[in-house]
Amino acid sequence: MNTVVFIKAVPDNVRLKWDASGPVASDWIINPLDEYALEAALQLKTQTGGRLTVISMTDRTEHLKKAIALGADAVLQVMPCGAF
Repeated sequence: MNTVVFIKAVPDNVRLKWDASGPVASDWIINPLDEYALEAALQLKTQTGGRLTVISMTDRTEHLKKAIALGADAVLQVMPCGAF
């Protein structure tokens, strides 16, 4: 069975920094719900022997590297090509 999981980057709300204008995101993490989906897909891959592909629209390559390290077979980074 082939599985596709979409992930996105969100600000790490535990490590938010504040300045005069309000909160400033210091670190970006994979959305926790997306990480749960990734873990479920990895378990499904183990049970069925299929392939897992992770797709993201983020410029955070470390998140894609993490997905590969966890066991994804392929990653796809989709970047917008300009304003519409």
